[in-house]
Amino acid sequence: MSKRKQISDQDTGHRKRATTPVPRNTTQETALAFRISNIPSGVDPCLFRQSLDRMPDDTSLSGAVGGEPNVLGWSFARSVASIDAERYRTITVTFRSIPNQFRFPETFNSVALIENSPPVIVDKHFYGLTPLNFPEKPTVDIVAVTGLAGHAFGSWKSRGGSAMWLRDFLPEYVPNARILTYGYDSTLFKNNSTASIHEFSRNFLEALNSARAEAEETFGVWKQTEPKVLMVSRDSAIDATPEGDQNDIFSIDANHSNIVKFKHNACPDYLNVRSRIITLVQNAPVVISKRSANRIAGT
Repeated sequence: MSKRKQISDQDTGHRKRATTPVPRNTTQETALAFRISNIPSGVDPCLFRQSLDRMPDDTSLSGAVGGEPNVLGWSFARSVASIDAERYRTITVTFRSIPNQFRFPETFNSVALIENSPPVIVDKHFYGLTPLNFPEKPTVDIVAVTGLAGHAFGSWKSRGGSAMWLRDFLPEYVPNARILTYGYDSTLFKNNSTASIHEFSRNFLEALNSARAEAEETFGVWKQTEPKVLMVSRDSAIDATPEGDQNDIFSIDANHSNIVKFKHNACPDYLNVRSRIITLVQNAPVVISKRSANRIAGT
C-alpha cells in the first residue's frame, strides 16, 4: 500500500495542500448556443468545427481541456433563402464554455472567423428562420415556433443540458425533412414593443411563405417564481382544434415549458413525439397533393 506523502513548511509549521485543477466553468453562462450566419459554402464543416473547438476562452488557452471538446453540439446547413443557399451556410453551435470571441454584449456581432473572408454574423437571439437540417431535396418542412417570451433555440433544449432534440436527435429519422426554428422578439422584461399576436403571426407567415416561394423557384432569461396555477382548462391544454383527431393526442407529464425539452434520444416522451413526426412526414406528400387538388377544384 502506498503512503500519502505530507509536505510541510519547516518555517511556519503549516501544511501545504496539493492543489487540483479548477474545473471548467459551469455557471449559467456556459452551454450557450449561438447562430453563425454568412459562412461561405466552400468552408469544410469538419475543419470549421475543429477551429471552433480550439477557440480560447477564459478558462483555458486552447479551448478544450483534458480531452473534453468545447463544442457540445452543432448543425451545419444551407441558408434558408434560396438566393443564398448555394453561397452561404448557417451554423448553430453549443459551447461548453463560451469562447472569448463570442463574449459580446450586443444582440449580434460581426466576427472574423475565417481567413481571407468577410466577417460572419454571430447572434444568440435566433430571430427569424434558422435551419437545423436542410437536405439536398427536402420534401417537407418541420417548423418549430415557440410561445410568447420564448427562445427559438433554448425553448427546445433539454433543461440543464445541451441537447436540442430538433437538431441533435430528429434529423436522422426524417432525413428528407427541412427542420427549422422560428424566433421573434416577444420578451417581456424591458421591452417597449407594441407588436400584437396578429403582427407576430403575419411576420411568421411572411417569412415562411418567402422561404417556400424561393425554394419552389430554384428547386432573455425566463424564470418561474410564482406558485403553480392552471392557466387554461384541461380541454384547451390537450386539444389544439375542435375537429382534432383524439387519436393524435397523448399526454406528457410536464408543464408548458418542459413539455418540449428532452434530455436524451431514449426519453419515452421524445420517442412518442418522434414517432408522430415520422408519420406526418411520410404522409405529407399525399396530404399536400390532395390539398392542391382540392384548391384547383375549388372545394
